[in-house]
Amino acid sequence: MSLLISQTAPETGIIVQARMGSTRLPGKVLMPFYENRSILEILLQRLQQNAARVPVWLATSALQADDAVATVAAEAGVGCFRGHETDVLQRFTQAAQQAGFTRIIRVCADNPFLDAGLLDELIAASMVSTADYCSYQLSGALPAIRSHWGIFAEYVTLDALKRAADATADMFYHEHVTNYIYGHPEKFNVQWINAPEGVYENLSVRLTIDTPEDFAALQQLYTDLANNSKPITFKNILAELKSRPALREEMQRQIDRFQK
Repeated sequence: MSLLISQTAPETGIIVQARMGSTRLPGKVLMPFYENRSILEILLQRLQQNAARVPVWLATSALQADDAVATVAAEAGVGCFRGHETDVLQRFTQAAQQAGFTRIIRVCADNPFLDAGLLDELIAASMVSTADYCSYQLSGALPAIRSHWGIFAEYVTLDALKRAADATADMFYHEHVTNYIYGHPEKFNVQWINAPEGVYENLSVRLTIDTPEDFAALQQLYTDLANNSKPITFKNILAELKSRPALREEMQRQIDRFQK
């Protein structure tokens, strides 16, 4: 999809979900990942370069432990909202309201391999969409956000977030911000974009960082791509993985451990 939109409505924005708390790898978003920069620093810089120039905000918790996360946002020139630690749906809703966004591109901060081209395509689609929710879909009607690829963002409206919060008190849905929305297409207008074919055929790729094993393996992969001046795209990642059977095996082991 080509980007034909030269100006963006001010109510559209990107919100990154990030905090220091993590059951399997605490503090992962601020651990040095490449050239002494953290995953969060790398991700914020990439997001700020989006083709439509939509603004970027960060949503973190009000815990003292997340002061460092807020500091990174400030140093990057990114707006920051601090709210509930575990009710992420509430945090996202309040962050969007403070930022003035009614259309939100949601990004998780444990995905350093976010594909900028796919992000731009999603932003462009969201700007002409009447849907409550829009994202990429894999084979078997699997939302891309539920895969282990870690290269996708998702679009949701503020109105849909509010309606989801009113519809359920189940903390699963309040922790996993958009699950209720795309899981109830009878209540919400859900739109899907087909993921690229190379993604369909490689569902054993795991690029999201959740464990120390993920961090070590993917740090090396990212370093090799960056040092060879290869853009972080799913095509370049797949090409690199062809010569790394051991890494593919490790990815599959992690997928088997943590099925979504």
